[in-house]
Amino acid sequence: MPIPPRVSVVTLRTVDLARSTAFYAALGWELSPASTPAMSLFKTAGSLLLLCTDDLLAELGGDEVAAALRGEPTTGEAVLSIHVATDEEVAAAAEEAAKAGGVVVKRAAPSPLGGSYAFFADPDGHVWEVIRHPLYRLRAAGRPEAP
Repeated sequence: MPIPPRVSVVTLRTVDLARSTAFYAALGWELSPASTPAMSLFKTAGSLLLLCTDDLLAELGGDEVAAALRGEPTTGEAVLSIHVATDEEVAAAAEEAAKAGGVVVKRAAPSPLGGSYAFFADPDGHVWEVIRHPLYRLRAAGRPEAP
C-alpha cells in the first residue's frame, strides 16, 4: 500500500507557544477548540496547522521521536503528519517508508491521544508522523476535519 500523497497536519516547533499562537490569531486564523494549553491547532483552507514545543512532541512520541528531533533547530523546523483511516494503514505506511529508503523512528503504536501513530524520517532526516486519530475524520479529499 503506498503512503497517501497528502499533508494533513503541519506541526511547527516553537519555544514560545503563547507568542506563536498570538501571531497566527492576529493574522485572523481560526483557532480550533481542540487546542490545549500544550498546543494550538488552527484550521486552514487545506491542512491543519499545529503549534507546539519540542517537549510536547517528545512526550507524545517518546524517546525515539525526541532523539530524532535532537540537534535540529528549535524553530524553523516542521513535523509533517499524514492522517489515515485505520491502525493497519499506520503500520503499513511506516513499512513503506522503510522500503523506500527512509528510517522508521517509531514503529506503529497506540497514541497517548487515542488511535495509533508511527514516525519515520526521510533520507534527509525530515520527520513525518502517520496517525489515526479518533477525533479527526478524513473528508473525501483526504483532509482531516478538526473538532
